Amino acid sequence: MKKVAAFVAVAAILSLSACNSKPSVVGKWTGNMAVQGATVPATVEYKTDKTFVVTVGQAGVNVEISGTYTTTDTQITTTAQNFKILGDIPANPMFTKASLEAQMAKEAGKAETSTYKFKDADTLEYTGSNGTNFTMTRVKDK
Repeated sequence: MKKVAAFVAVAAILSLSACNSKPSVVGKWTGNMAVQGATVPATVEYKTDKTFVVTVGQAGVNVEISGTYTTTDTQITTTAQNFKILGDIPANPMFTKASLEAQMAKEAGKAETSTYKFKDADTLEYTGSNGTNFTMTRVKDK
């Protein structure tokens, strides 16, 4: 009888903890992100050590942004610390690699807060601080 009672207690604890478990932002996500008035393809990885890496491309320029993040149940705050231009920049009279790097350096250390909610465990819906909405889907290991 003690074994049955112990089993029932463990089963109850496990089922309660399963009911209370919430999806986590930790992992790799992909989708279209709102950046400077445009919707661009992006990949975001939130790591367990509270760091993140975003890869985003626009107008033939791909950028990797890394930094730290914090979360609440409804908000995620990212602070970009490092910016890296990936690959070559197409010839464009409007900007150069140096001007892009200078522009990105101005953003270092600035916190950005977005609200988020899980549509399901593998779909995140964001509303950026500028009011734009976008959805990211979890990338699953194959």
